[in-house]
Amino acid sequence: MPVTARPFQLRDGRYHLAAERGTDPEFLAWLREHPMSPEPGSGSTVGQAARERRTIHVPDVGADPEFNESPIQRRGRTRSQLAVPLLRGDVVFGVILVARDAVRPSTERQIELVETFADQAVIAIKSARLFEEVQARNRDLTALGEVGRAATSTLDLKVVLKTIVDRAVELSGTDGGSIFCYRDDVGRFELGEPTGLAENVVARIHKLDISVGQTDLGEAIDQRQPLQVPDVLNRPSNPLREAAIEAGLRAALFVPLLSAEGALGALVLQRVSLASLLRL
Repeated sequence: MPVTARPFQLRDGRYHLAAERGTDPEFLAWLREHPMSPEPGSGSTVGQAARERRTIHVPDVGADPEFNESPIQRRGRTRSQLAVPLLRGDVVFGVILVARDAVRPSTERQIELVETFADQAVIAIKSARLFEEVQARNRDLTALGEVGRAATSTLDLKVVLKTIVDRAVELSGTDGGSIFCYRDDVGRFELGEPTGLAENVVARIHKLDISVGQTDLGEAIDQRQPLQVPDVLNRPSNPLREAAIEAGLRAALFVPLLSAEGALGALVLQRVSLASLLRL
């Protein structure tokens, strides 16, 4: 009797198929394109298990009006289903689904076994995430060490700034970045060191007359905190914004560089796609 096992992982408020065993290829493609919703009325045991934070056992989904007319049931045509949530505290970050093509309810022993698998999966995921966090922390420390060595080993400001912006773009996973130096005597910003930007874009920015009151650079410095711009198209027109749009850059994060004496400039990280940068 065919049995399928499918873990679903929470991403962006829905439960996406993470792996599978024994799933029909056509139905598998549909599952990957249609993540499960935890909302009431979704017609999936995965959604119910996630919503109610408990094991859901349906001996025959074909005889249950809550499930038998749902899109997933019409395509999957399974009968007995067991959905077990992956719980960490009160948070459900995944669901394991075991389904049979014929009516054959799971025994108490089988339900306990799947719940044990779910508990072990939670432990494994937590361990993997901790390892990833340690690895990320090590990468951060390596990058900071490289910046520190550059700052202490040379008096060449260009080398130091280039190292800083290179590592910032690398660690943030952005598409490009720049450091702008602020000249207090004239109230203007000048491009210091860029990375990930085309030569023609860099050449255009070098020619811009960027005053402190006209750009997001100045706003970040005035607020003395990072300024996130999810989409530069929604910002007031200014020379730097127009250069970014022409280069295909949409999302940006402006980080002021401040000293006790005042503003030194700003670090700018940019992405082609619209995405949040403040979490970086």
